[in-house]
Order: sequence, then structure tokens, then C-alpha cells
Amino acid sequence: MDVHRIGRPGSWFFVDQLARAVDAGIIPPDRIPCGIKDLMDDLCLALPQRLPIYLLLIKASRQPPPLPFFLAVSQLIVRENIQIVEREVEAIGIILKTADPLTLCGSWADIEGDLSPYHTAWAEFYKTKRRKTPQDVVELAYHLAHSSK
Repeated sequence: MDVHRIGRPGSWFFVDQLARAVDAGIIPPDRIPCGIKDLMDDLCLALPQRLPIYLLLIKASRQPPPLPFFLAVSQLIVRENIQIVEREVEAIGIILKTADPLTLCGSWADIEGDLSPYHTAWAEFYKTKRRKTPQDVVELAYHLAHSSK
């Protein structure tokens, strides 16, 4: 057994994501991408076009967001019918570590982009949320400090 090959960084992420893609019918079982980048490119082509928006929104959240909160903030950002947002978020579930709360895994957590508009959306959500808990106030302060407003 080649220990170096098994322990290569990202190898388990690759295996996990490939298995999920094959199970979802995105990639045929007889076609194995050359590496993580090719696999992620294939997944990006098959998943909703707003995938980067959803990934950055998850990344901007201070803690893994509960699904209902994430759906509400996603709807604020994409300005789309909630049923469409729910369908798209369900579709990206195949690449997430967990779906409720939403957690990014592996290389998906490394996506780059300006997070300030996403912090602004989270701040708006916490600002307008009814029955704020002390934790909600902490989240609001955090997102306001990192937002573009």
C-alpha cells in the first residue's frame, strides 16, 4: 500500500466529492477527472449558476448557518422566488459537508471573493429578524463590522 498516495492532501475530499457526483448522476462512473480542479470544474458546470453566491454566503457566515436562515438570506441576495432558491440550495447539497447547518468542505471552503456584500446580507437578516436572541445581536455586530455599509 502506497502511504504517500493515500495521505496526499485533498485525496479523501476528491474521493468523497467524486462518489457524490457519481451518485447524483453528474459524472458517469467510467469517467474519473484528472484531479480536484477538474472534478470541481465538472461539478460547477452541473450545479446552479449561482453556486459561487451560495458558497460565499456560507463562507461569510460566522458559524455554519441553519438552513432556514440561509434560505432567507439567499433570497435577499439573489432576489428570486423562494421555491427556486430552495431547489438550487438542495442541488448544491451534494457538495456540502452538512446540509443543516450548511458547512463547506475541502476545497469548496477555499473559494475566493469579496465577502462584504454577503456580510451586508447577513447583517440585514439579523437587523430585521424578530425576537432577537443575544446571539443574534452578536451575529449582527460581526456582520456589520465586516459589511460594505
